[in-house]
Amino acid sequence: MPSHKIAIVTGGNRGIGHEIARQLLKSDLFVVVGARDQVKCDNALASLRKEGANVAAFPLDVNDTKSVRRFVEHVEKQHGAPSVLVNNAGVYPEATDAKVVDSSTAIWRETFETNLFGAVRMCREVVPLMKKLRYGRIVNISSGLGQLHQMGEGSPAYRVSKAALNALGEDRHGRRGGPAHRGGGRRDRRVAEPPSLERSNRPVLPRPQADPVVSRRTLHLAALVLAALLVASCSFTKLAYMNAAFAYSNATPALTWLVDDYVDLSGAQREFVRERLARAFAWHRADELPEYNRFLESVLRQVEDNLTVEEARSDYRELRERYHRLLDRVLPDAAEFILQLDGEQAAQMERKFAEDNRKMLNEATRGTPAARLERRVKRTLEHLEEFTGALDSAQRELVARHVAAMEDTYRERLADRTYRQNEIVALRAREEKLFGMLSALSASLSAEQRAYFQKRVRGFMRDISGLAAGS
Repeated sequence: MPSHKIAIVTGGNRGIGHEIARQLLKSDLFVVVGARDQVKCDNALASLRKEGANVAAFPLDVNDTKSVRRFVEHVEKQHGAPSVLVNNAGVYPEATDAKVVDSSTAIWRETFETNLFGAVRMCREVVPLMKKLRYGRIVNISSGLGQLHQMGEGSPAYRVSKAALNALGEDRHGRRGGPAHRGGGRRDRRVAEPPSLERSNRPVLPRPQADPVVSRRTLHLAALVLAALLVASCSFTKLAYMNAAFAYSNATPALTWLVDDYVDLSGAQREFVRERLARAFAWHRADELPEYNRFLESVLRQVEDNLTVEEARSDYRELRERYHRLLDRVLPDAAEFILQLDGEQAAQMERKFAEDNRKMLNEATRGTPAARLERRVKRTLEHLEEFTGALDSAQRELVARHVAAMEDTYRERLADRTYRQNEIVALRAREEKLFGMLSALSASLSAEQRAYFQKRVRGFMRDISGLAAGS
């Protein structure tokens, strides 16, 4: 029997659960993964044992009380009483743009059975063992979609199930516990197992093997993947606002989870993505972060007075250049990753892209023109107030006027996401109006708001300095 603390991770065969299991292994815990069937257990073990031998897996269906009891009894008998429980298993069976009237009672029941009652079943069996140990930690993997202050439209069964899971965490089951939030959820899907391809410092494929047209199309598709993943990482952006250093330091596992959500990575593919992301961030930390501090120093000097339209335009261009430099850095790895996908994974990725585009289109066209404008103003104000603090009514009206004057270019943005075309005239015209808004708002800032902005920027600079010093 292992001398380590025993940790259970439900749904630990893939995605976030798999990464949590990997990190717990690295922290010297003995990890027992629960997955729906023996094949998934075997696949998880094959991947996790690369981190060490202190891991086991056993079939688990959190919707079945007998399966839960059998699983926990097996863990206690074979490995010892668990002191850590990660309730990660979850489902997302409805469309992302579903309304309450669209989701059937069956979908609501299926969602709550797994996302809420599955966690309850696990806690009922595990907590008594923790009490005998006089020690226990329970983590419920929730979602930002379940936070009441962010509750919006779409995926009602999933949102409400995660809100209920958050409340369950507050009850703490007699132990210390609580929810850990992630960006979203997904259904259980089959994991594909194509072979891994290794790449040294050379072209993605040797010239005799790669037709130039094929290479260009592969790179083009890789650019599509990168653009879609960056757009999809809005929850990670919110985390960066709250704690930039934490978000940056955890970007590699977070982005690996995001890729996994698109294509159901095999174990070898997951390691490939994680290794290439870690390499890219090591380069970025050493070479790019010091330049970001220089850029932010320049921004601080600009806002000591009023930001001009020309300064806003120049700052935007510099940020875009750095964004494209990062894309150029990771594009060969992304292209190589595309070559590893099998037919099922490629089809799943296309479906995910199509779903993202439908969601974007539905959001852009939902409601009356006045309602759509109100949402655009609200989103813009939320971003601005992250840097200025609360804006007064006159400033909010200033922002609303400028946003109303900007053409809603969702069609162009959708086309840009799909085809990665050059920026079109409508997008450039909108950007010019954005620069005008930033300049006008800068002129209206009070001394307190200007100081708030400077405090925020200096906080980012401290984070960057700390990250760069640790490279």
